[in-house]
Amino acid sequence: MREKEEARLARHATRAQKIDADTARIQFSPEVVRSFARLEALVHDSTHYAPDLLVNLQELASGKHYPVHMALNEMALITRETMKHVHATGDTRAEQALDDLISSVMGIGSDPKPVTVLASKARGR
Repeated sequence: MREKEEARLARHATRAQKIDADTARIQFSPEVVRSFARLEALVHDSTHYAPDLLVNLQELASGKHYPVHMALNEMALITRETMKHVHATGDTRAEQALDDLISSVMGIGSDPKPVTVLASKARGR
């Protein structure tokens, strides 16, 4: 009987660890959202920042939940676009804001839990 219970718990633990990056959503902490907003304020008038990425940065700065894979993609694109802006303009404040954003996402700062993954509801069998 005990072996069956352990097997059931092991199956449940395996299922619980798997998250679908397309359906699970990510919620950034208020500190991370503020970091997005600071960066957006510094680059919103830049001619060196792609308009569609600026819109995405504004959405992240609003605290909107994102699918996990999309949030990861956006972080990479925002980093690239911000550095393009920094290289073109010499804007060290934007570079510092990006560094602060990355640090806050990594949990380096006052917020010990910068990101929460909101798992999608399980579908019926």
